[in-house]
Amino acid sequence: MPHFAVDPFQAALQAAFQQGLSLACDPDARLQQAFPGLRPGTYKIIDSAHSRYNCIAWAVGKSDAHWWPGQAPKSYWPPNIPPYPTLDAFTQLFRSLGYEICTSAAFERRFEKIAIFADNSGVQHAARQRGNGRWSSKAGPWELFEHDLRAVECATYGTVVQIMQRKRTLGRMIWEAIYFLAEPRVS
Repeated sequence: MPHFAVDPFQAALQAAFQQGLSLACDPDARLQQAFPGLRPGTYKIIDSAHSRYNCIAWAVGKSDAHWWPGQAPKSYWPPNIPPYPTLDAFTQLFRSLGYEICTSAAFERRFEKIAIFADNSGVQHAARQRGNGRWSSKAGPWELFEHDLRAVECATYGTVVQIMQRKRTLGRMIWEAIYFLAEPRVS
């Protein structure tokens, strides 16, 4: 199956520039422009813009490398997983990390959940559910932000096509409880 993996975020940036959209604006305006479903007060930026990692790395719990199939050496991809942006390949990736397909995106304290987004050309994005029940996404080289799951569905990222979960470790639950108790509340 010859299929070349294209980083959807880079493709979206190129399309935005071709349409004359200004992406060199403040982070909130940039995110709301890229994701029409984001509305002021419904999301929160939780890390500044940088290119150390992308959405797939964030979803697998890594923040030190870019993960995407078929883009070595600039992106990491496990050698035993097919290097194509297919739902099957991404399912294999997350299964290799202990995730299983589940039917609900609802928060369950005992489980870590990820959501895979795709369109007709394949997987475009993954989001991770945080210990407070909110979803989080790393938008390419832009900010890491917390949001409602369906708020990032758009032409660039497609729609949620699969939810997967794995048991949350006791250590992770304790760390998250401390972290989210100390986190300032947004009203």
